[in-house]
Amino acid sequence: MKENQTAQNGKKRRLIAVLSALAGILLVLFCVCEFILPHLSAPKNDKENLPPAVSSRIFYDESRFTDQDRTEYETLNRYVYFKNHLGVETLVSDGDYESAGGAEAILFGQYIESIRNGDNIAYAACFSDQYDFENGIDRFADGTEEFPPQRLYDIHIESLDTLSDEESGITQSLYDVRYRIYKNTGDFRNDMVDDTAPLLFLVETRGGKTSILDIRYRYGNDQAQ
Repeated sequence: MKENQTAQNGKKRRLIAVLSALAGILLVLFCVCEFILPHLSAPKNDKENLPPAVSSRIFYDESRFTDQDRTEYETLNRYVYFKNHLGVETLVSDGDYESAGGAEAILFGQYIESIRNGDNIAYAACFSDQYDFENGIDRFADGTEEFPPQRLYDIHIESLDTLSDEESGITQSLYDVRYRIYKNTGDFRNDMVDDTAPLLFLVETRGGKTSILDIRYRYGNDQAQ
């Protein structure tokens, strides 16, 4: 009798152990389904549902500019000094870039004003389709990344040389371009502070269109914009 009772108690204990194990497994599966899986799948779903966005830097904060800063910036020389291939320098104060140097001056006018306005689309339109977008030093040349308006001043653009091919009708000009950015945050130029970092521009006129073909550092600076 005692042996039968002992055997029955053993079966009950084994049954309880099995049921407890199954309950534990079900509890683990429930936790996985309710808490872990949603967190693992959420980033993927969110990423798939998000529309492709134009990337931008995160340093810019307009609130950091005080009224005193804005007043000080207004006192700085914000005109553009443009020197053409004949050595004639023009002070552009009214946006009349054409009088300063024709199509090439107009191009630089668009370049400068797009930086001032934080217009990445107008900025990208300044560049030739032949610009090396993968290896060029200008990360904003293709227009896929935004940048905030830049407070430019002390702007000097000087023609260093120009060559024209009569047969092809192509003209290429080399320019020294330099400017300063008031209280630079690095959103557009992270290779300079408030001081200037001169650049060399190769500008090409081909088929009636004038655009930027290449940009290099004039003094061997290897940092990128």
